Amino acid sequence: MVDHPLSRATDSVWNTFYKDQELWDEIEKDVKRTRSDMEYFYLCTDPARNTSSADLMQLQRQHDTKKQDLKPEHLKNYLETHEDNLHRVLFIYAKLNPGIKYVQGMNEVLAVLYYCFLIQDPNCVVSNKYFESDLFFTF
Repeated sequence: MVDHPLSRATDSVWNTFYKDQELWDEIEKDVKRTRSDMEYFYLCTDPARNTSSADLMQLQRQHDTKKQDLKPEHLKNYLETHEDNLHRVLFIYAKLNPGIKYVQGMNEVLAVLYYCFLIQDPNCVVSNKYFESDLFFTF
């Protein structure tokens, strides 16, 4: 049996893909609005990349554009941001908790935890091996 991309069957791989994409887009929309009074969350996780004007322009472009709408040359130079970390944690949470899923406002709660984790050690580089998993389980 062939799994058709327009199939609405609940066990269809395509149906799951489209539902995941809807969830991803919903979370992305909210995460991009997280703590809009602070530019912190759209900055790069590597503090050294937050200084050059070219990198800051790239970060602003990434923040203003949905990830799937970025041009290939911008994706090639994609900079990992704090928003990306929030996005992944919320997506995994929603997938593992189908009864709760994602609810608007979870991004704000997670942002506080995220920021507190980094304040504990201002020299913390977010690429810490267990940072996202620790953040997820705390959330």
